Amino acid sequence: MLRPERRTRADYAAIALISAAILIAALIVWWTSPSRATDAVPAADPAPVPTAVTGLPAALGEIWRAPDSAADHPLVVGGTVITADGSAVIGHDFRTGKTRWSYERGVPLCAATAAFGHAVAVYRTGNGCSEVTAIDADSGRRGPQRSSNSDNTMRLLTDEDRVTAVGTTRIESWRSDLVRTVEYGRVDAPVHPDGDPHPGCTIDSAAASGTRIAVLEHCPGDAGVRLTVITATPDDASQPDVLGSQVLGIDGAALHTAHVVAVSGERTAVVATDGAGTALLVYDASVARESLTPLAPGAAADRIVVGARSGPVITFWTGTATVALDARTLAVRWRMPDTLGPGTSMASALLVPTREGLAVTGTWDGSVRRTIPVDRSADGAAGKAGPVVPGTAGDVVLEQRGGTLVALTPVPPRE
Repeated sequence: MLRPERRTRADYAAIALISAAILIAALIVWWTSPSRATDAVPAADPAPVPTAVTGLPAALGEIWRAPDSAADHPLVVGGTVITADGSAVIGHDFRTGKTRWSYERGVPLCAATAAFGHAVAVYRTGNGCSEVTAIDADSGRRGPQRSSNSDNTMRLLTDEDRVTAVGTTRIESWRSDLVRTVEYGRVDAPVHPDGDPHPGCTIDSAAASGTRIAVLEHCPGDAGVRLTVITATPDDASQPDVLGSQVLGIDGAALHTAHVVAVSGERTAVVATDGAGTALLVYDASVARESLTPLAPGAAADRIVVGARSGPVITFWTGTATVALDARTLAVRWRMPDTLGPGTSMASALLVPTREGLAVTGTWDGSVRRTIPVDRSADGAAGKAGPVVPGTAGDVVLEQRGGTLVALTPVPPRE
C-alpha cells in the first residue's frame, strides 16, 4: 500500500507565493481600474419632462450656466442637459441647472456627446483618448464601456444609431452597446495587412451619416487634401469598405485647406479654401465633383462649425455667416451674413445666433421674421465673436459659448 503524499515546507511556501502573487495582481487590477477612480452619484428622481413648444418667446434671459469644455454643442436628452468639463460629466435639470447626477473619473475628458439616450464620455489615459463610458441620461447610472488605443485628441460625431470618434490618425464608429463597427486609419495590430488603404495619413475632419463616413486627410505623396468615403456598415469592422477616394482640386490646382460638413445619401459636401476664396463643393458617390458654389468673402474652411440637422436643412457657420444646405441634395438653400454660429430648430422656425440675439428664421427660405434679444455681455468679446452653438430643451434655449454652456429661459413681458 502506497503511503499518502505529504506536503513539504517547500510546497507550503510555493502556495503562499502563488497566493500573494494573485492578491498583488488583483490589487493592481483594482488600483488601475476605472471603477476605483470613479465617483458616480446617480439621480434621486426621474428626469423632468419638457412640454411641447408651440410659440417663440419675445425675450430670453439667462437662468443658469455651467463649464462645458469637452462638448462642442449643447447635449440634451429629454429633460436632462449634460455638461462635460475637466473630469466630470454632469446631468442637469434643464430648467434650473440643478445637478441630477454626476460621473467623475480621475483622468481628464477628451470629448463627450449624447446618443442612444446616454451621455457618451471619452477619457484620456496613457493610451490616448481610450476609455469610453456610456451613462444613462435619466438615471445617471453607468452603462456600456470600451477601451482601445486612440489618439490624444478626439471629436465625436453622432448620427441615427452610431457615434463616430474622429482622431488625428484613426476613426472608429460604435453602436449603442459601444461595440466597434468601423475602424479606419492607423491600426497598431492590424488583422488585415492591407486594412489601412492610405497609411501614414493625418485626418483633418470627417462627417457621418447612417450609411457613409466621409474623411478629409493629408497623406504622404499626395499633392493636397484627400477625400475618402467609406461605408458605415462594413462586413468586417477592421476592413474599411472604400466607396471612393481622390485628391481634391479646383482647375487643376490641389486644395490644401478643407472641411467636410455633411454626408447625405450618396453626396458629400466640403468647404474648401484656395487662392480665389472659399467655396462649397459637392461630390457624388464616386467622389466626382457635382457642383461648386462660391461662399461670401470672410468664409474660411478652418473655422467651420456644423450644426445639427434641422428638419429639411443642415446649417453650418463659415466664421462670418450661416449657410443652410438642403439636407437631401446638399445644395445651398440660403445664406445669412454677420452671424455667430449655426442654427437650431424651435417651434417650426430656426434660431440663428447674431450679435443682437437669436434671429427667428424661416427654415426653408432663410427669411428673418424678428430677433429675440439675448444679452451676452457677461462673456465679454468672446460672446460677440462666436462661435455660438445653440440648442433647445423644451422652452429653454441653450448656447454653447466656447467652454461654457448658458441656459436661457423666456422672460415675461413687462407690464
